[in-house]
Amino acid sequence: MQDNIDQAFDAFERLLVELPAFEATLDNEADIRLKVIDTVLMDVLGWTKAEISPEEPSGPGFLDYKLSVEGVGRVVVEAKKASREFGLAGREAGATYKLSGPVFKNDDLQEGIRQAIQYSAYKNTELACVTNGFEWVIFRSNRIGDGTNTLDGKAFQFDSLQSIRSNFRIFFDLLDRSKVANLVFRALFQEAEGKIIRHGGFRKVLRPATSAVFLSQPEIIPELDRLMTSFFQRLSDERDREMLEYCFVETKESQAAEKRLMRLAEDLVGHIRALDTQSGIQLSDLLSRATAASLNQFILLVGTKGAGKSTFIHRFFNSKLSASLRESVVPITVNLADSDGDESSVLDWLRRQLLAKAELALADDAPTWEELIGHMFFGEYQRWSTSTMAPLYKADKEQFKVEFGKHVEAIRRENPVDYIHGLLRNFVKGRKRLPCLIFDNADHFSIDFQERVFQFARSLFEREVCVVLMPITDKTSWQLSRQGALQSFENEALLLPTPSAKQVLEKRINFVLKKMDEDAHKDRGSYFVGKGIRVGVPDLMKFVRGLEEVFLNTDKAVYVIGQLANHSIREVLELARDIVNSPHIGLDEVFKAYVLGSAVHIQDYKTRKALIRGRYDIYVPSSSKYTHNVFDLNTELDTSPLLGLRILQALKDGVVMSGDTKSRYTSKADLQSYMLAMGFEHRAVSLWLDALLKKALVLNYDPTRIDAETATQLEISPSGELHLYWGRGNYDYLLAMAETTALLDPGSFAAMENASRGQGSRRVQEVIGVFVSYLKGEDHLFCRAPDHESYSGQHELAFRLGS
Repeated sequence: MQDNIDQAFDAFERLLVELPAFEATLDNEADIRLKVIDTVLMDVLGWTKAEISPEEPSGPGFLDYKLSVEGVGRVVVEAKKASREFGLAGREAGATYKLSGPVFKNDDLQEGIRQAIQYSAYKNTELACVTNGFEWVIFRSNRIGDGTNTLDGKAFQFDSLQSIRSNFRIFFDLLDRSKVANLVFRALFQEAEGKIIRHGGFRKVLRPATSAVFLSQPEIIPELDRLMTSFFQRLSDERDREMLEYCFVETKESQAAEKRLMRLAEDLVGHIRALDTQSGIQLSDLLSRATAASLNQFILLVGTKGAGKSTFIHRFFNSKLSASLRESVVPITVNLADSDGDESSVLDWLRRQLLAKAELALADDAPTWEELIGHMFFGEYQRWSTSTMAPLYKADKEQFKVEFGKHVEAIRRENPVDYIHGLLRNFVKGRKRLPCLIFDNADHFSIDFQERVFQFARSLFEREVCVVLMPITDKTSWQLSRQGALQSFENEALLLPTPSAKQVLEKRINFVLKKMDEDAHKDRGSYFVGKGIRVGVPDLMKFVRGLEEVFLNTDKAVYVIGQLANHSIREVLELARDIVNSPHIGLDEVFKAYVLGSAVHIQDYKTRKALIRGRYDIYVPSSSKYTHNVFDLNTELDTSPLLGLRILQALKDGVVMSGDTKSRYTSKADLQSYMLAMGFEHRAVSLWLDALLKKALVLNYDPTRIDAETATQLEISPSGELHLYWGRGNYDYLLAMAETTALLDPGSFAAMENASRGQGSRRVQEVIGVFVSYLKGEDHLFCRAPDHESYSGQHELAFRLGS
């Protein structure tokens, strides 16, 4: 945060200039608080009125001030009237003395110190200040479990406002709002109490990113790279409907959902064909009869993002329905992915889109005049002809038609939903066809957005004979259930689970290879790959096919890729391509083995190095989209480098402190409380949690909210689980992070440099050993896991780290 000490000092100078004008009126505590202390806290030290809580109950008494940062109490200020002097006259400005020592034996001061310590215990604040407006004593009133007796700690004292002026830097660093938020006071007290502290400027990396070497590849690799890039582009083409339908992975659940939809379609179309729409009954009666016969259906297709819900729907209506059923069903799809995702305007967007899509479904067969007045707006036509426009109807029927036509056009233009209702009625009554309204891809957006789409779809379902099919995430389904929205009307939920990355890749590879066989491939020369081996491009293509099948069908490799990509198919394909193209795979050697007829095999450690280091000789964060350094996610605030792993471990263990054991999510409040018990400050946890959310190592209940401030319910992601596993003991990962993590301790860095001069496996072991010792040592400065079964995972993490 910005250091505003110059502005703060100017504000303090203004107070000193104004003081003589009202100093004689400082008769009581209320005067000194209003005219001096409030000014110092707000104008000088930057605390806002919202962050200052005066006279708050605290145990048996009331504290004078509590200062809070982001809703968390940080400082207690105990005020005394100016006449209650503390006996500090003549002391050096900003000097420190032991709280229990002779300097602070004054009775009035002792009373204030005891009160501040008591109030801090109730409010769990760490910093305290006792002041009579002129003399100020600042100390740590809560040691946050460091084992030091509070009264054995030291306090900074200022015997007058002029004393503060003469050493304003220390006063500012102790009590300024931004400084307190960043816990700057801890280092000041640590230094004052004679404890060893690190030099703030030391921060060194064994292999900075600027030293990374982009690894060169043999001559053949660019052609292989080009071929495989093309190959993976075909694999990941989400616009290729033929491939998406061919590659849809059927599961027991998807087959059950398909059969259920098929039976519904057959049943509903049969009922619609049998409806007597020539009897002149009102459309409201038709809807009542249809509702009684369960003709209108609201179907929720529930699955995670990437489960293939859109493909399932498209495949069902285009490939699975019989020809006769397809003629009797009108699928009308609104693709929410085309919207801007704005919750406030989505309803207007839906009205316009649904009208356009419904009219598009009519093709060139627009509603006739007879359908318009007989089915779409029968009630409106009757009212006009017998009531409001009856004279015109009797006098000039042709002019009446013109006016009613204008009226319908006005409805279409100004009230598109009413016109949509008319079109739906006409599909059923006039054309004996079943409208199926599909609201697709709402799950690309926030849960609030999905809920608005849900309510819009429901409003159509409750008034018209139709089928509504809405894919939603399991999280949205859970939220709607909690709100009771799903219980208030008839609906059916069909589950569509996410297929494994292996299943999807196998199908897509087979499809693309099949297409390649159909394409004539032109010979464009040959390449020399060493040892007298020269191969042509067709051989390269053959090799690519073999390599893809061997590599991507390796269960372990695909599992790791799926975890890192959080099972997003598009990202799985991107990762797989990056691995194959990485120099760490040794593609040229694999190719030679293939040409020579040897077995093609890629070791697991090569896959990991490809994932972690990419195309460089070290880990480079800026070039790594999916692999992250869990030991260096945030540097804004000094804390344990294991905080990221500890948060992931807590979420994996399913921390529950609020009593809600049914949810698989951990509330942010529960996580904060859990981490606080280990000594981690609220702000430190928030900063690291924010980084974990943005790296997708932690997921929020609403996946569109990826910052710690708006997150509410949290879970560890598949990628987070893999990083937790790697961070606890995978040598390839630990070595890469040891080389590229900034160390704050000179001794540890020197040991790391020395270890890095070794050779082979011994070098690896020694570098990792130094790094793990450093991590554990730093963690010990900030963290004390309670001896309780709910922290067993935290104890094991520290014990197993590096093993």
